[in-house]
Amino acid sequence: MKNILFLLLLLPLFSNATTLLSSHNKVQALRTAQPIIDKEHHIIDIGIFYTKDLLNSLSHEQLTAHIERQINAANVVMENSDLTIRRSVSYIGEYPIANQPDQAINSFLATVFNSQADQVRTLAQQFGFDYITILRPQSDENYCGWAYYDSPYALMEVGGNCTSATLGAHEWGHNDGADHDIANSSDTPLTEYGRGYNCDGNGTIMSTNHNWFTRHDFYSTPNKTVNSEVCGEENSANVVRMLNEFKDVSGHLGNRQEQPQQLANVIITTNSTIQLNEGGQASIELALVDDLGESITLDRDASVEITSQSGSALSGSDFSTLVNRINFSAGESHKTVYINTTADGIAEPAEYFSVSLRHGDIVNVSNEPLQITISESIGELNYQFSAKNISIQSEQSTQLTITRNGDLTQLSEVKLSHQLNWLTIDNEDLLFIEGQSAIVVKLSVGHLSVSSSGNLVVSSIDDSTVYDTVTVAAVLPSKEKSSGGAFFSLLLLLFSVKFLFIKASLLKNRHC
Repeated sequence: MKNILFLLLLLPLFSNATTLLSSHNKVQALRTAQPIIDKEHHIIDIGIFYTKDLLNSLSHEQLTAHIERQINAANVVMENSDLTIRRSVSYIGEYPIANQPDQAINSFLATVFNSQADQVRTLAQQFGFDYITILRPQSDENYCGWAYYDSPYALMEVGGNCTSATLGAHEWGHNDGADHDIANSSDTPLTEYGRGYNCDGNGTIMSTNHNWFTRHDFYSTPNKTVNSEVCGEENSANVVRMLNEFKDVSGHLGNRQEQPQQLANVIITTNSTIQLNEGGQASIELALVDDLGESITLDRDASVEITSQSGSALSGSDFSTLVNRINFSAGESHKTVYINTTADGIAEPAEYFSVSLRHGDIVNVSNEPLQITISESIGELNYQFSAKNISIQSEQSTQLTITRNGDLTQLSEVKLSHQLNWLTIDNEDLLFIEGQSAIVVKLSVGHLSVSSSGNLVVSSIDDSTVYDTVTVAAVLPSKEKSSGGAFFSLLLLLFSVKFLFIKASLLKNRHC
């Protein structure tokens, strides 16, 4: 197995806890990388896998933002290093092996060689990604990342003290074959000059003996200087030279997997904007098309991921998070995806969010997002029960209130329905007159031999809309249990009579 290269974060980079905390609070203000151009750039495709427990602390949107930040920083490093190499994410998915946060970082990375991870390598071939990176939370305070050098596998912590935007640039540098600076590593890189370097009081990306948040955002090269100090040596610290030499060599950098042939395109055919009321459901149509936009089918399966992105409307509160991989089976050309919005009852202006496609396997995806606008359901009538659960004893009655809200200036009618043979309602058809907001009905339970329960529903007259449901429990009255007092009183009386009888006998015998 290849030598292991890793990032030892706490001791080499920070002298004490105070430095660690102040560095942890720093924000790296890295610019936005230039767009990737296929014909101009050599692309390293990366498959990102996250452990399931990571979603306990991050939402899908936050996870995506973290990945985008790492990729952007890695490409800024490439640009600053005058390299035409770029890194790109071609897949995001759940790692098939459960995380153990207390397991040593190198031990958990070794699980990529388990048979359970075979599907990860299968996906690498399907999507054509060259590197496989795992993201997870962990309790190990010594390391933020671990990678096999000149190999596709790396692991990075998300959260804790591991907040550097260039963590990915460092770990993927190991995958490229680069090592730390010579003063902090005894491992052998892909070439003798594939090492980091320290200049002007800071290290380059692969160095480890300076502050992770203030290091130079480029790889070592003697062609770079900072304050007139050279940041590399031609034959001992020149990662830029190494990357240029291996970018076109089979089995290295972006040449580990063949890129799948793109056989079609997937587009969102729904109008560019959708408007719906709070609580409504959006229907999103996807189509498999050729380069001319004409609908086609394939003789094999093809897949694409559809995701939602918050705008003024927020995922999880205003709409349900959407992260689904959509599979077009052989012969299929269209798919429909649904996303629900939430009625929160709060008066607010119209809000929006978007839905877009990403990460196709043998298909290209449209980059045009679909915008969905949510408007408040002003004036729309809604009906609710005053309780979610009620209990009625056998041969007893109770009252239940049905309220309506919305535009109360109009007449409206709803009905109550159930399939409970023991329940009687004095008024099942409810007519709300102008200005009326509530109607009270009487519920009665007949004679019961056993306890029972079921649902009572309020719906539109034509059954097209169900507004609310209440669970009705019909119960037998509980039998009173004797405390045993009368029984023991009787025993005491019998004992007293017997005692007096015995005493009288004894007195009589004594006088004889």
